[in-house]
Amino acid sequence: MLPTKIVEVMTAPRMENFIRVLKEAFMRVALSQESQVQININQAQNSTLKSNGDILIRREGVIQCDLYSAGNIVFFLDNSVCRGSKLEAGDTISAMYVGGFTGVGTSLKAINKVIVKKMFEGRVTVDRYSTDIFEPVEEMTFDQNSIKRLA
Repeated sequence: MLPTKIVEVMTAPRMENFIRVLKEAFMRVALSQESQVQININQAQNSTLKSNGDILIRREGVIQCDLYSAGNIVFFLDNSVCRGSKLEAGDTISAMYVGGFTGVGTSLKAINKVIVKKMFEGRVTVDRYSTDIFEPVEEMTFDQNSIKRLA
């Protein structure tokens, strides 16, 4: 049906019915979303992962990925890598080796804090505060206060 025809035939009861159907569809979609979900992976490349819970990287790491987590993003293996990727977490990011000498940017964004074993280059954002890393840093915990001091 053409938009002009919809306007011609739309009455108040039809509009109310249409709104009711839209609200029901919205509720069905909202109820279908799972909460407290964990994604467990060993490695990923050129991928996008989204979770309403945590994303747990158990082995090698991620290269050129976009990871979005409502909870935490955690790298477990001591030598796991995060290169050329964009990570966003609703709580904390805990990573091992971030970036590299290739010049491909890596972005870590979290609401609470970002912990790295070693970061070669990239951008770290905690809440609404950001800092760019141009020289390698080791054993760093970034939170609002530490980023304010670096700026």
